[in-house]
Amino acid sequence: MQGDAAAGGGVASDRRKAIDSALELSRRGLSERALERLRPLLRDDPNDPAAHFASGVVLMRLGRAQDAAGEFASASELQPGNAVAWYNLSLAASELGDAEREITALHRAVSADPKHVSAWNNLGVALQLMGRYSEAVECFDHLLRLDPADAKAWSNKGVAHRRLGEHQRALEAYSRALALDPENVDALTNRAFLLHEVGQFSEALDAATAIVRLRSNDVPAWYLRGECLERLGRAQRRSNRSTARCRWTPTRTRCGRSRSAYSGPLPARRTGWPRSSSATAPTCASRPTTSRRG
Repeated sequence: MQGDAAAGGGVASDRRKAIDSALELSRRGLSERALERLRPLLRDDPNDPAAHFASGVVLMRLGRAQDAAGEFASASELQPGNAVAWYNLSLAASELGDAEREITALHRAVSADPKHVSAWNNLGVALQLMGRYSEAVECFDHLLRLDPADAKAWSNKGVAHRRLGEHQRALEAYSRALALDPENVDALTNRAFLLHEVGQFSEALDAATAIVRLRSNDVPAWYLRGECLERLGRAQRRSNRSTARCRWTPTRTRCGRSRSAYSGPLPARRTGWPRSSSATAPTCASRPTTSRRG
């Protein structure tokens, strides 16, 4: 009996070494050779979750997401409590554009491991992309209870609040993200465009300026700077005209002017892009940015 147990342990150890060797080959860029080492293991034992999992990892590195999803699904079914297998299945599903499968896999991942912060983050992002913003906020809240210093989670939470029309909460979330990571470009960008959207042009200009200091080729940020400068300049011109009229009025008892004081044409308005909230900037910038994790 003891001899049989020892033999069984030896076989398991050999399989573990073969799997580790295959993964090492894949890490070195030899993924096809890694698959060759894994195939006999799966032929000998089709119910080995570790071999299926390793095959999925190698296939993902080869860009074969469909095949990888099948291997991760097998590993997950054979070992339902393996949160990492469910998480990797969600990554493959995301590559394939299968949002429902991704969300299902992520729910299984956080159910197996409620402290899996990357799964909570990606679940929130996937739910946002499906328009399920309230559920996304719940995911980011859960993540932030686990790790309050996660700047990307705060930024993603801000996006969800913005989509819900909760602008003040969104700005607070972006500010928390930037307090933790002042160079978080996603948070800077999302905050800048939201400030513009709510009419806080001076603050939006400062935020856009911070972006172009970090990324001088950020076209949306340059567009936003120009729009803010135009809005602020227009307000300044209105203020200057009002002040000039006060000084020029024939009767100075009040800040006003007689009807005959000025009969020239009104200044022409510049033509800009539409001012509706859905078109305050180029398309690539008006959509808030979220961060997935791999």
